[in-house]
Amino acid sequence: MSSGLQDFLGSWLQRTSFSAQSRDAMALATAVPEGRALLRNRIAMLDVEIPVLENALKTLLEERKWAQEQLDAYAYPVLTLPNEVVSDIFLQYIPPYPERPPLLGDASPTNLLQICRRWREIALSTPALWRAFQPRLGFWRQGGPCTGSGG
Repeated sequence: MSSGLQDFLGSWLQRTSFSAQSRDAMALATAVPEGRALLRNRIAMLDVEIPVLENALKTLLEERKWAQEQLDAYAYPVLTLPNEVVSDIFLQYIPPYPERPPLLGDASPTNLLQICRRWREIALSTPALWRAFQPRLGFWRQGGPCTGSGG
């Protein structure tokens, strides 16, 4: 094999990522003894690089595991409050009696159901949140909720 072709194949093998095209080129390189020698050198280089990359991957996985453990161990302060305190806070969210909260939207206890499972359970187990709702006036028409001509 000419020195130019050997140099080309050598530099190509060092910079290429393994793909279908690189497999085809490597198959061509095996047709000549110099090409096989270059492939042996590439294998030796890969044998050196692989443990380094495996070690880097192991380090990254350990760091990710540590970061996840830190997140999992964190307790949001609001989630450490007793249910009774959270329930009292919820009661401050709705308008004071005798006003009635809307069924949907701001100041509606239904908003509290969408935050997390614990808040949903607390809200549903707080009867004072559900004392009464203000109907939406735009929903009802003179003839009732139906808008069709049939009635």
